Amino acid sequence: MKSVFKTNDRVFAGAATAVLLMATLWWEFFGHNFLSGTRGWWIFGDLNLMISGANVSTLSGVTHFYTPSATGSLAPPGFIYLLVVLDTIARDFNLTMPLLTASHLRFGQTNAALNIRNHYEYLYGSAAVLLLPCIALASSLPLLAFNEFTSRMGDLRRWQARGGLIIAGCLLFWMSAQWGHPDDAVSIGLLLWGTTKLIDGKIGMAGWLLGASLVMQPVSGLAIPLLIALIPMRKMPGFIGRIVVIPLLAVIPQAIGGWHYTNVALRLQPDDGPFKTPLFMLATPVSVFGSHVANVFVAAAPFRTVSSAAAVLVAGVVFWMVCKGWRPRVDQIAWMMALCLSFRMAVEPVMWPYYVVPALVVACTLAGRISLPRLSVAVLAMALTVVGVSTHATPWLYWMSFLIPLAITILALCPPAAPFVDNRSSTASPVRISRVVAS
Repeated sequence: MKSVFKTNDRVFAGAATAVLLMATLWWEFFGHNFLSGTRGWWIFGDLNLMISGANVSTLSGVTHFYTPSATGSLAPPGFIYLLVVLDTIARDFNLTMPLLTASHLRFGQTNAALNIRNHYEYLYGSAAVLLLPCIALASSLPLLAFNEFTSRMGDLRRWQARGGLIIAGCLLFWMSAQWGHPDDAVSIGLLLWGTTKLIDGKIGMAGWLLGASLVMQPVSGLAIPLLIALIPMRKMPGFIGRIVVIPLLAVIPQAIGGWHYTNVALRLQPDDGPFKTPLFMLATPVSVFGSHVANVFVAAAPFRTVSSAAAVLVAGVVFWMVCKGWRPRVDQIAWMMALCLSFRMAVEPVMWPYYVVPALVVACTLAGRISLPRLSVAVLAMALTVVGVSTHATPWLYWMSFLIPLAITILALCPPAAPFVDNRSSTASPVRISRVVAS
């Protein structure tokens, strides 16, 4: 499948990636604290917690990420494994720096069980020298996957497509640098990269990449049932097996090292977001780290099960339509992925603003495929979504303030329908996904 951007826009995507990398490094080392009137470097709370886990976990002791005495992390373990490797390298090369005075540091919360003085003397040294640049690079690379994915659509409006890439870069910066969740950015990049390989017919590689995306952040799993529905049925078992293997390998050591806390983290999925939706009244309080924080966390798993069921329902409809002869185009696949990822916004009892980013980034891939008036409406609705999800309000008003503009965004980006073609008369079973996807 040829595309006018398959080669020449890699240069633009590479330049945008470099700009995002420099902006993220500037923000972490200088920008945030310069604007705050302080000195030091910036590591937001959740990223700080993950780096704390890497700091206290050597390569030989990576089985207690969910245990409060180690990290107390509630995130999937994939990204922390990566940080452990980087942190071990930092230790081996003694990449530490003198501790700045406390008044010059700007940092999020960390686990009280750690030795604070020694921890920050090492943490901020290794983070500044090695970890933060590597994290900034990892959270910038998804723009390259974004470009490769959009290049498979073909017939793109050049500057609109580039504008979509720039907006996606801004969203990734907001999520990774400001909110401290580069793991979500890496997950989005792996999801787009895996989908690109799937479209190219490389089903095995796509399975491994989607599994890696899932172990970084399970929210990408909302788009995976849809992708499974596009696979020839005889290849589904191997494809699903590849997706499942990496998450299992990542979770098993944690389950062995601390079953109770791993069970709580994965089965209940506790969340303590600062913004409450009306569903908060139905949520069950969960005591995660002890009685002193009881009722702060709530179990988000029952609500997220609803969004997963909705994504599976969409996948079922797509599978039926493909069996009937429907050949979805790449832009339609992108739109359905954004739709499935947006289901999460309707069911969360508590919210963090960056939760909207995965759906919006995937939606940005459609910028070059729609008319300028519709794109203008979509961009405005995206901006209102970000503002709404970041603004404190009463639960019902808060919920509507981002759900309505998010729905407008998804509707404005909806591509035209693809025609049905009669593939049932063919006796050859499709081997490549490109035989299912329309040109």
